[in-house]
Amino acid sequence: MLTDPEKTVKLIREHTKTYIKNNNIQSLVIGVSGGIDSALCAALVRPVCDNLKIALVGYSIPIETNKEDEIVRARNIGKHFCTAFKEIDLTHTYNDIVKGFGIFYYNTTGNIDDKIRLGNLKARIRMMYLYNMAHKRKGMVLSTDNYRKLKYIKYQMLYAKKNYGNKIK
Repeated sequence: MLTDPEKTVKLIREHTKTYIKNNNIQSLVIGVSGGIDSALCAALVRPVCDNLKIALVGYSIPIETNKEDEIVRARNIGKHFCTAFKEIDLTHTYNDIVKGFGIFYYNTTGNIDDKIRLGNLKARIRMMYLYNMAHKRKGMVLSTDNYRKLKYIKYQMLYAKKNYGNKIK
């Protein structure tokens, strides 16, 4: 367990710098939500990008339900930490995809399952956009995923495979 904050920041930056150099990464791309995860990630890597003379490109990608205060925070984070920042509203893309899935998908009751389902769709649209931009810029997407969440998802996949066998590919 890392207990020294300064040492922790230094280690994160050193490992990031080494990874970037070893893999010939020419830019870093981050989705800036206006939350603490993306703000912290951008603040941690900006000095590394400056040192290596590569861009830290931030994208705020509101889709339909983002609140104005989130959007304003994302703009401020992008302005202060990213070397380049752009806001891309993908609400029309999201609506086209939802409509394309058909009436069974578009008609929702507003219950928690619908919110989760549609929220997951928004996350995947944002992910596709970020990975596309990273590829275009010969870069890498910075993930702000939570390790515990990833561990939980892996557990769920293993559980599903165990209980449903080869039906899951």
